Amino acid sequence: MILITGATGFLGMQLIKDLVLQGKELRAIAHLRKLICTDPFTNDEKVEWIVGDISDKFFVDEAFENITQVYHCAGIVSFKSEDKELLKNVNAIGTSILVNAALEHKVKKFLYVSSVAAMGQALENEVITESKKWEFDRRLSPYAITKFLGEQEVWRGIEEGLNAVIVNPSMIIGLGGNEKEFNKLFQLPAKGSNYYTEGTIGMVDVRDVSLCMLKLMESNIAGERFIVSAGNISIKELFLIVAKKFNQKPPEKVLPNWVLELAWRASSVYRFITGKDHLLSKFEARSAMEKVFFDNHKITKALDYSFIPLEESINNVCEEMMEKKNKGIK
Repeated sequence: MILITGATGFLGMQLIKDLVLQGKELRAIAHLRKLICTDPFTNDEKVEWIVGDISDKFFVDEAFENITQVYHCAGIVSFKSEDKELLKNVNAIGTSILVNAALEHKVKKFLYVSSVAAMGQALENEVITESKKWEFDRRLSPYAITKFLGEQEVWRGIEEGLNAVIVNPSMIIGLGGNEKEFNKLFQLPAKGSNYYTEGTIGMVDVRDVSLCMLKLMESNIAGERFIVSAGNISIKELFLIVAKKFNQKPPEKVLPNWVLELAWRASSVYRFITGKDHLLSKFEARSAMEKVFFDNHKITKALDYSFIPLEESINNVCEEMMEKKNKGIK
């Protein structure tokens, strides 16, 4: 039987769909019962749902009964400094507990979903590969640090005999997604924003991430990590594609970096006064300024894989956004 953590997440749901289509039997972990979705694939008889916390080693030990493969997709994504402990408990300690359970139960293979954020702070215009070495940097978010710590737990498990592989996806987009990170990037040009930032980001379709994970799980590849990214795109180019799809005027003005620095500080004051979430966090603002490029040659060569073109994925997301808007779905 296959175990999936983070099963109610964006990637976890896609993975369940792909595995059910292959006729696999699954045990899926949901953190909260109310998060179990009504998608027909999630309610398939081959999917056994269990509710619990991966930072609870007793729960995890029970979850690993009769498990042969593990897809560890669970993780907290937050750029709030006050979420440091939560990030640490799930992304680092939770991963450590899962690795220990995998070793104890002698699972055949363990696949960990890390992030390109775990690869460290990029230099200006740096092309990042899997060989990039981690160096602590004050600009790194608590999320990036805890994903790195989680990755280190997997490497520790590998040294102790765990048959494991790591994937480092860039920003995951696609149908069915409700991720705040990419939603913000799509919402602005969809509403006709006249401004764009000078940053560059890596993006990948959720379907590609899932298929790459399935192929790696069934391969003989182990003890390695792979950047999973379809390509790199400037914020300006992304905004142009989205604006065109929504029949909006394309953005024409560059938002200076000093405005972004001022904006996240103003957002912090707003949050302090109102108690509401950040409109823009420090780490989100600074990532919008960075020009980062991810190299996907290792995984395309290892799996002989071709990614869905980014423009196609972006257009798919826009079409779904328009469909939801027409139906009055937020």
